[in-house]
Amino acid sequence: MRVLRVISTLETTRGGPSLAARASARALARAGLDVVQITTVAPRAAPHGPGEETVDGVMYRYFPRSIPGTFHFSRSIGEFLRSVAREFDVMHIEALFQYPTVVACRAAMQHRIPYVLAPLGSLNDWSIRHRAWKKVPYFRLVEVTHLGSAAALHANSPAEAEALTAEGFGSKVHLIPLGVDVPADVGVERRLDGPVQLLFLSRLHPVKGLPLLLEALAAVRARGLAVELTIAGTGDQAYERELRDHVQRLALGDVVRFVGHV
Repeated sequence: MRVLRVISTLETTRGGPSLAARASARALARAGLDVVQITTVAPRAAPHGPGEETVDGVMYRYFPRSIPGTFHFSRSIGEFLRSVAREFDVMHIEALFQYPTVVACRAAMQHRIPYVLAPLGSLNDWSIRHRAWKKVPYFRLVEVTHLGSAAALHANSPAEAEALTAEGFGSKVHLIPLGVDVPADVGVERRLDGPVQLLFLSRLHPVKGLPLLLEALAAVRARGLAVELTIAGTGDQAYERELRDHVQRLALGDVVRFVGHV
C-alpha cells in the first residue's frame, strides 16, 4: 500500500506534531507500507531546503514556500499533489487552515482517493477564537467540505473528538493520541533531596498556558515549597519577552530558567 502523508511543516520548533509526524511515518514504513511524507520549507531553510531524502524507510519531499506567512502557500506542492495524488492508495493530511491541506484534500476528492484528516488542535476554543473574524467563515466555507469528504477523522485528544462530534462528524472520528518513540530506560535517577524540579517542554505559545504555571509556581513558593522550573522551548520573540518580564514581576528570576529549544 502506498501512503502519502501531508503536513504544512516538519520544523521541530513548530512543536510536537512535527516530531510525531516523523515518528508515525517511520512506524508505517516499519509495518511494510510505502510511505511518502511531503511538507513545505522556507526557500533557504536549514537543514532542509527544497529537495528530497529517504530516512528510516520514509521518502521525504520538501517544497519551497512561495510567499512568507503561516498559510504555508507553496505553488510547487500544489502542482505535485495535483499531478501524482492518483498514484497513492490513501492520504493522511494534518492540520486545518493551511494551504497544503486545501490542495491535498481537493486532489484526493478529485481522484477519489480515501483520505484521513487530522485537525491537530486547530479546532480547540483558543485556536478558533484567535483571529475568529477570518477563521470562522473560512472554516464554514472551506474546511467543513474537507471534513465531510474525509474517509476518517483523526482526533488526538478527547476534547478534539468532542469538537468534531459537535460539528456533526462523530461517525468518522477515531481517537488516536500522537505517538512518540521513548527509550525503555532513559537512565535518569530521580533526585530525592533539594528543590522540586519542574520541566515545561513545549513551544512557547499563548495557548500553552505558561503564565498560569508561573503564577502557580509563585503561589506554592510563597507557602515555603522549594521549587525550580526549567522552560525548554522557543516561540515568537515578543511573546518570550513577555514571559521573561512576567517571571521578573513574580520575583521568580532565581528559580526559573529558559534554556531555549532542545
